[in-house]
Amino acid sequence: MAQRIHFQDDIYYLSRVVAGVADAVKIELDPDLYADKLFDDLKWADRETRRMASLLVENPRLVDRPELMNLLGKAMLSLSEAASDLAAGSGPLGEALRFGRDELARCAKDQRAWVTDLRDLVKASFDDGQADTEVVSGDELSELLRDPGAEGAS
Repeated sequence: MAQRIHFQDDIYYLSRVVAGVADAVKIELDPDLYADKLFDDLKWADRETRRMASLLVENPRLVDRPELMNLLGKAMLSLSEAASDLAAGSGPLGEALRFGRDELARCAKDQRAWVTDLRDLVKASFDDGQADTEVVSGDELSELLRDPGAEGAS
């Protein structure tokens, strides 16, 4: 069965989770209460943003692809900065997450690499004219191909 991915909704939710992680790094939360949760959220967001980026790269004909890549890139940049701050040991949460510094540093590096890749793809899509090309969505195509005689037959 084909899986339908709701890119806009998924990227919106990912960006909200990333914003929560980024906000948590900036304030002084009690590490005993929040360090493990923040680390889990960051690892989840890291995995899912990279997965979403891969899906966008694999689907060059996706409607609004450049815009989606820009939105995801912004979330990934924010996640990279949060992971980098934590890896540097800044604040009480950074100190509490000493055990995960290598993983946090890897996350920051991987996220930055993806941001660069996405920016390059967006730039290339505009340079190639792909972003200006009108693409018919699946719903629009279904509507266009629908048999007009089938409406009265019901």
